[in-house]
Amino acid sequence: MPVGQAPPQDEKSGSFPSAALPLVADADTIPVGPAPHSVAMRPDGLRAYVTNSGGNTLSVIDTAADAVAATIAVGAGPWAAAVTPDGQNLYVTLPGSGTVAVVSTATDTLFTTIGGLNAPRGLALTPDGTRLYVANSGANTVSVIDTATHTVTGTVPVGNGPKPSPSAPTGCGPTSATPPAPPSA
Repeated sequence: MPVGQAPPQDEKSGSFPSAALPLVADADTIPVGPAPHSVAMRPDGLRAYVTNSGGNTLSVIDTAADAVAATIAVGAGPWAAAVTPDGQNLYVTLPGSGTVAVVSTATDTLFTTIGGLNAPRGLALTPDGTRLYVANSGANTVSVIDTATHTVTGTVPVGNGPKPSPSAPTGCGPTSATPPAPPSA
């Protein structure tokens, strides 16, 4: 079957045969560091950043060459990552140290860390990139960080186990484990 072509549908069941699911032939694998956990893309698509939670690093992937262009030491157990809408900075949660690493995407270097967090895992940026919300799984809170000053400006209590939400506008926003009450009629 040609690459990109959907497999034939089984008329009786309405499903596709499982053996035909792979639609990409000769897919490349790019070796990165140990225990890769999450990927964040620069808005221009030229770089992807992979958190290597077992290696305390980020792998920077040149997407045109499909190769690792750099490896950045960021600290113990990098977990989640998000790139600012302008593509200038990358934020990476480091749950073990209670910090968020800030990486310049122009130079692919770590330039600061933000402390005072409690097992940060999920994170999301506002659409304008002025605030970063970080889910603190160790405290059942979400911290609000000013991205201009890289300081925590507030903390919001939430339900047990705040974690990323794939439905957030930026793709990985913090949410409470307890769903919100439905709107009243």
